[in-house]
Amino acid sequence: LILTQHGKSAAVLIDVAEYQATIEKLELLQEVQLAERQIVEGKTLSNNQVKKRIIDRYTK
Repeated sequence: LILTQHGKSAAVLIDVAEYQATIEKLELLQEVQLAERQIVEGKTLSNNQVKKRIIDRYTK
């Protein structure tokens, strides 16, 4: 539902479930953008580094 003011679009009314789904999609896109930026900046870990971190974290 689009609300108008003086004949121009002023606001959009959507149900809560659709709003929440939209927010979740936006958050996921932000995480993807961050991951892509980290890849470009060389801020990555090898599989072995990740395995070591997991083992270190859960064997203490």
